[in-house]
Amino acid sequence: MSDGPKSRASVHPVSLRNMARSIAASYSDTGAIVITKGADGYRFGVEGMTPDEVERAACLLINYNITFLDDEAT
Repeated sequence: MSDGPKSRASVHPVSLRNMARSIAASYSDTGAIVITKGADGYRFGVEGMTPDEVERAACLLINYNITFLDDEAT
């Protein structure tokens, strides 16, 4: 498949919430978060998680990122 303009034009946006639902189902998980970054900033899709679970996942992601950066520095 080409990475040219015609192939990009045939890509249709999907609901990030539906994508999160699909990812969770494929792993038999109860929920998932999908995060994308583009020219307009970040987009999020969350499915099957309470606000507290989303907050915990965000904290775990931040901790993982800090740990990963510490590993890169050494």
